[in-house]
Amino acid sequence: MQIEAGLGKRGLLIMINTNRTLSTPMKSNEKQMHRLREIGALVLLLLVPISFAHAQQTEKDSVNLDIGWGTFGLGIDSPLDLGYGFSANIGRNHFWQLGFQNSSELSFGGSGAQVNMFHVGKGYSLVNRVGRIALAAGPAFVWGTDHFDSNTGTYDNFTALGLTLNGQAFVTPIKEIGIGVEVFYNINNTINVAGFRIIFGLEGFK
Repeated sequence: MQIEAGLGKRGLLIMINTNRTLSTPMKSNEKQMHRLREIGALVLLLLVPISFAHAQQTEKDSVNLDIGWGTFGLGIDSPLDLGYGFSANIGRNHFWQLGFQNSSELSFGGSGAQVNMFHVGKGYSLVNRVGRIALAAGPAFVWGTDHFDSNTGTYDNFTALGLTLNGQAFVTPIKEIGIGVEVFYNINNTINVAGFRIIFGLEGFK
C-alpha cells in the first residue's frame, strides 16, 4: 500500500494507492495455483498408466499362479445308495483330473454291494473370482463287489475298465475355498453308476 501527501487549495491532501501493492500478490498467487494444477495433472498422467499396468500384472500373475484345485464330496448314487469322492485337478482352464469315487449299497446286518472307480480325465474349466465350472472325461479302472451269490451268501468280486464323465460347479465366497455340486457317470461292462455330490473345493492361488 502507498500513501502520498501534498498541499492543495483546500489544505493537506492524503492519497492512498492500493493498485500496485494488491496486484502483485494476486499475480503471484495465480502463478502458484497454476503451477500446482500442472503438477497435479502430471501426477495423474503418471499414476493412471502405472495403476493400469499393475492391474494387468496382478491378473497375469493370478493366471500364472493358478495351479488347479482339489475337491471332496459326499452324496447319493444310483443304482447304489451312498457315495463319496475325491478329485485333484491340475491346471487352470485346460486341466488334468485324477479322481476316485466310491459307491456303496446300504445294508443292515451284512455287507452290501460296492463299486470303486479310479479315473484319469482331461477337461476344461471356466473360472473367475466368484467360482468355477468344470467338465472332464477319461478312462477309469473299476472294481468292487456285485451280484449276490445265494449259494455262497456273498457278493462276487469284479474288476472292469470304463469311462467316467465328471462335472463340477462351485462358488468361492472365500477366494481359496469353495462349495458346490458334482455329478458323474461311469460306464463299464459290469455296473454303470451315476452320482451326485455336495463338494468342498480348495483352490490353488486362483
